[in-house]
Amino acid sequence: MRHRAVPLILRSLFISIFAVLAAACFTSSFTAYSLDGPEVFLRHWPDYYRSMAQVEPHREEVWLNGLLAVEPRDSDARLRLAAIAEWRGDVPLARRLSREAANWDVRYRMQWALLQFEIRHPKSADVWATARRCFQMSYGDRQVLLDAVWRLCPDGRFLLDQLIPDSAPLLFAATAFLMEQGDLPAARVAFFRLIAQPYGSLSRANAGRVGTPTERAHLGLDLTDLHLDRRDPASALAIWAALARHQLVHVDGEVGRDVVNSLFRSEPLGRGFDWRVTTSPGIEMRRTGDGWRVDFAHRPPDRVALLNQRVIVHGTLRPEVLANAPAWLRATLVDEVTGRPIEGPQRTPRVARLRIEYCRPLGQPPLREPLLIRQVRWRTT
Repeated sequence: MRHRAVPLILRSLFISIFAVLAAACFTSSFTAYSLDGPEVFLRHWPDYYRSMAQVEPHREEVWLNGLLAVEPRDSDARLRLAAIAEWRGDVPLARRLSREAANWDVRYRMQWALLQFEIRHPKSADVWATARRCFQMSYGDRQVLLDAVWRLCPDGRFLLDQLIPDSAPLLFAATAFLMEQGDLPAARVAFFRLIAQPYGSLSRANAGRVGTPTERAHLGLDLTDLHLDRRDPASALAIWAALARHQLVHVDGEVGRDVVNSLFRSEPLGRGFDWRVTTSPGIEMRRTGDGWRVDFAHRPPDRVALLNQRVIVHGTLRPEVLANAPAWLRATLVDEVTGRPIEGPQRTPRVARLRIEYCRPLGQPPLREPLLIRQVRWRTT
């Protein structure tokens, strides 16, 4: 009898388990095909709410609120609800949702979305605090971000003092942007702050310009030329001196006192206060160990420009060329605006061009031998 009781107990246990499983399956099946259907199982699945918000756009707000009840940290849903509230005209609700999204998600994308909202609906100093966070987190191309804050406050010094930190990539972008806006005083401030910063890792170059020595040198030369174009020799000279002081350009000569790169010891930069080479058909020019060499074709022109250099003229300056055939060369100072030669002493510093030309003397045959310009200097007497 004792041995028979054990199988009966096991059979009763198995029957109970099967009965419970059958009841569970029946309940699940009944629920799935009646009452609320599969929503009973899906109401805790966030992707269900996302898909339903797309399937039923007229009830998008309802589904997104349901999603936030399941997944409160879904910043995209919160941001979408903020956009819906803004379209509806409920700016306070949109502001609250936008800020909550930025608080939940501290990545740049959410901070940028909040900044765009605050620019559309400015309130006290909140927009500047958000802008500062965006600048600190920004990467790659900052043009859109700079455009946004510039429309709100077109003041370069304010942006530099209040928003833009001492970061080489940011200051590089700010300098270029302010140059485009024509705010040259602020561009100078940004550039001087830039060249004082240490160099970053080149491994970050895929995130945009990071202010390498080459990038800083090119930017500084552009800024120098821009000031020369605006007839501001003092500022151009200050930028050129800063480039030399930080070893971003390596050119002999002191502007105003000497002809820059007078012996052609370095390859002409073609910008700033260095030589610009004029390309013309029939001649070939290159730098050699003895100076600047000019080779002529079979039929060279009778007169052609070879080199020119932007200089600052103050007082009386007379150029002189040392070459193997000086009679075939002409060095003149010309006004950049009128193109006319400058004669007589200049009372105030002005920007001019030092121009070197090849001119065949009257009655002489073309020069057949190569022309070698050894030096260009200011005449001492």
